[in-house]
Amino acid sequence: MRYKSNDRQVFKEIMEVTKTNMERACILLESDVKKSMAGQRTGRKYKRGKKWHYASIKGETPAIDTGRLWNSITHRLSTDTGRATIGNPVPENKADDGIKAPRSRKKVIIGVVGSNVEYALDLETAKKRPFLSPALFRNESKIKEILQGK
Repeated sequence: MRYKSNDRQVFKEIMEVTKTNMERACILLESDVKKSMAGQRTGRKYKRGKKWHYASIKGETPAIDTGRLWNSITHRLSTDTGRATIGNPVPENKADDGIKAPRSRKKVIIGVVGSNVEYALDLETAKKRPFLSPALFRNESKIKEILQGK
C-alpha cells in the first residue's frame, strides 16, 4: 500500500478561504471608515467656493472637503512573507504614510486598510481626528467572526 499526502492541496485550500475572509474583513472596515466620514461635522463653518464646509473638531472623523482622503481609503492583501503597503511601492517597502504590514517569515495573509495621502497619518494621530482606529474598534467582533469563517 502506498501513501500519498494531500497536505499541499489542503494548505492551498485553507489559504484561499483565509484570503477570502481577510478580503471580506478589509472591505467591511474600508466601508465603515468611508461611512463614518459622511455627514456634517460640528466644527467651524466656512465658505469653500460656492459651498459651505463644516470642519471637524478633535475626536470627530475628518469632514469630507475635497474628497481626496475619502477616495484614497482602500485595502490591500499580501499573501507572502513580504509587506502589504498602501500606495506606490517605494524603496524597502516603506510607504510614505507609514501604513505597512509587519514582516513575517511564515506564509501569512495580511490585510491592510489605509490611505496614501500625506496628511492621513497626521489626521489620525497628531490632529486627533481618527478615522481608521474607531472603525476598527467598532467592527472588532464582526472582523473576528469573518476571519473565523462565520
